[in-house]
Amino acid sequence: MASPSGWTDTVEETIRRGDGTGTSLSRQVELVLVDLYERRLIYDAGQSLVTANVELFEFETLTERAQAAEADIRDELLADDREYLQLETVVEELGVSKQVAAMAVNRLAAQGTGTLRQTSHGLVLYLRWRGLYNTVETAVGQLEE
Repeated sequence: MASPSGWTDTVEETIRRGDGTGTSLSRQVELVLVDLYERRLIYDAGQSLVTANVELFEFETLTERAQAAEADIRDELLADDREYLQLETVVEELGVSKQVAAMAVNRLAAQGTGTLRQTSHGLVLYLRWRGLYNTVETAVGQLEE
């Protein structure tokens, strides 16, 4: 249930009580309040169904997730001397969706970090400044061996 103006303290305390009273409508239905004004969730953390699925209610947009993934790629995946970065590596290493990973590597390519190519191994970002591979063709040949 969502509110554009938020919830009273009494309502929030009732939901967060922790005993399931008033939040568990059945075995598979639990109540989650969404405060659209402050962009936050109010729920009983003791309810396993909600707790296991709370990420479904995140307020972060795809663009925000892609920006965060882009920063993580720069900090974590481009810190070594790799010549290319496969989309699947981003998904596996950062735990993001393919859509978010693709948006992030597209942003990096648009900024001149590398060149995107679709290969038999999927989407690959070939990094421009890495010394070993001077051309995309050389890197493609190496990747496909």
